[in-house]
Amino acid sequence: MTVRMRMVPLVGGPVEWLGALDLETTPAGVMPRRFPAWTKEQYQDPSVHGPT
Repeated sequence: MTVRMRMVPLVGGPVEWLGALDLETTPAGVMPRRFPAWTKEQYQDPSVHGPT
């Protein structure tokens, strides 16, 4: 049995992000965020932002 993988666009494609208010594009890919981008400056604790 051969398994074929295909690339699926995570932004503007068939993927729907439920609960994400912002999508941040990083070198590793797309990271869904629970808070809008404008709130990032309000949180001093880097653990709120997730991995970078």
